[in-house]
Amino acid sequence: MHTISSSRKEKAKEAAETRSKKSKKEVNEQPKENLTVKGKKLVLDKIKTISKIHELSDEDDSDFKSRPGSSKKPKREAKVVNKEKKVEAVIKEFPSLKNRCSLGSSLGVIQGLSKEHKECVRDMGFRSLLLIKMIDVPLKIIYYVLDHFNFESSKVEFENCQVSIDSKFVHEMLGLPFGGTLLSKMDSISEHDEESCMFEWKKRYENTDKLLLNHLKNELVRTSAADDNFRISFLVLFINTFCESSSVKKCNLSPLFLIRRDTDLSSIDWCNLIVDFLVMTKKVLQPR
Repeated sequence: MHTISSSRKEKAKEAAETRSKKSKKEVNEQPKENLTVKGKKLVLDKIKTISKIHELSDEDDSDFKSRPGSSKKPKREAKVVNKEKKVEAVIKEFPSLKNRCSLGSSLGVIQGLSKEHKECVRDMGFRSLLLIKMIDVPLKIIYYVLDHFNFESSKVEFENCQVSIDSKFVHEMLGLPFGGTLLSKMDSISEHDEESCMFEWKKRYENTDKLLLNHLKNELVRTSAADDNFRISFLVLFINTFCESSSVKKCNLSPLFLIRRDTDLSSIDWCNLIVDFLVMTKKVLQPR
């Protein structure tokens, strides 16, 4: 009996040891298997992520460089080239002119005049200039109009229409006096003649042949008297802004040699003078 009992105990002990070993083996091997599977999964996910980043990077760089074997030009480079071509086309199609007397600076002087000076300007017939708000005109537009102006017919000829340029048209545009005396029909008078409008006026300057527009503008701003000298200075500003100015920013005084001291400035057809200067300019300057 004792022998049988001992034998059963030994078998039970061996069975317990076997179960213990098996349990330990499962515990030790199971995490390793899971870790291996998870590790593989992490590695695969990382590889996929890196591949995706490279794909995105290739797509982003496609604007800057062409792919191997592709005959297409880079997109970004093509955009820059096309933009440069458009700019060149605009410059070629719409040339510009140089402006000797800025409309903005002249109107700035006019709008800054005192009440007495503005009343004097109205008496001269230039009331409309006090109401002008436009301070600049694109030089490309000026060139375009001049380029399409036919001085023989006195018309601006466009593809679909023609616009006649005469004194009435200028009057409708600027509101200046027209229909009166033509300067072209008046006799010239020497600046040294006492009857000349320039006789007293030129004494204010050392040399009127070298009188600069900026100097004249400063004089108009500083002067306080609304007298004949102011009228002539304002008239010079008008001529150089709306008719014609000389080179090197010097004042064009040529129309003054036709005006006498007692001439009624409001009775002169200033619109016709603008048209005359436009015709003369186009005859001398052939844009194309």
